[in-house]
Amino acid sequence: MKILLTGATGQLGREICRARLPSGTRLIAASRNQLDLSRPAYISRFVADIAPDLVINAAAYTAVETAEQEPDRAFAVNRDGAAALAGAAARCGAAIVHLSTGDVFDGGKQDAWTEEDRPNPLNVYGQSKLIGEFAVAAANQRHLIVRTSWLYAAQGHNFLRTMLRLGGKHSRLSVIDDEIGRPTAAADLAEALITMAAQAMKDDRGWGLYHVSNGGAPTSWHGFASAIFSKAALWSGIPPFLEPVSGETSTASRIRPHNCTLDLGKVERTFGLTPRPWQAALADVLEELRLEQAHMPTS
Repeated sequence: MKILLTGATGQLGREICRARLPSGTRLIAASRNQLDLSRPAYISRFVADIAPDLVINAAAYTAVETAEQEPDRAFAVNRDGAAALAGAAARCGAAIVHLSTGDVFDGGKQDAWTEEDRPNPLNVYGQSKLIGEFAVAAANQRHLIVRTSWLYAAQGHNFLRTMLRLGGKHSRLSVIDDEIGRPTAAADLAEALITMAAQAMKDDRGWGLYHVSNGGAPTSWHGFASAIFSKAALWSGIPPFLEPVSGETSTASRIRPHNCTLDLGKVERTFGLTPRPWQAALADVLEELRLEQAHMPTS
């Protein structure tokens, strides 16, 4: 099987490149410099030249706040580029795995969001991803559209790395405590995507929309930050005091859903996947960071 991966230098793309692939699989990893989804005219030829069996689209415009000022760029990648990629895959006879987000919901539900719940995005980013879902599904019947939440990794720009960086500079940090969800380690998501795609392609069934994140009880950003510093305390130094604050005090948070918790029942029933608790995944990511830091040369 030949897999074309877009967004190969992003935090999810890097983890897919490191993941264990099925025997006989060849991975062609394309960075934004090689395949820019904001230029859909080039996508069809690029995909046709590779002739993959599967496309994993890990490329996206993910700057939530910036998208409010430049919606055209967000839609160019998350809608138009995704649609062009899905269509090009279909013309090659390839299936597609496309990543989406819990930001397609407005956060007003008390329980976890299921795939059957009605989306109502609060922000441009969520709108562009939702319409991108529709476009991908329309362009390629053999699709896995996977919504996830609060993605992070040992590399890249994410909440975990931001907290550790700020915690090294400040003795006190204000962190939102009234927005909840489940943090998702990119390595765990990468493994789940590969498992889902391999099974769907083998049986030629199970295509559709799924929610995938790490499991465990939902937490707030404040709870996530507390867990980060608690687990990293032995090697990252004295943790800062974390002051819980409401998202209402943050302009950025006013465009984010208060509840981004995704229901994982469908992926468990269809593919037999039971995502591990987010706390266990966090421990592994922090251990990777610890080892990386230990091997850094000292000046």
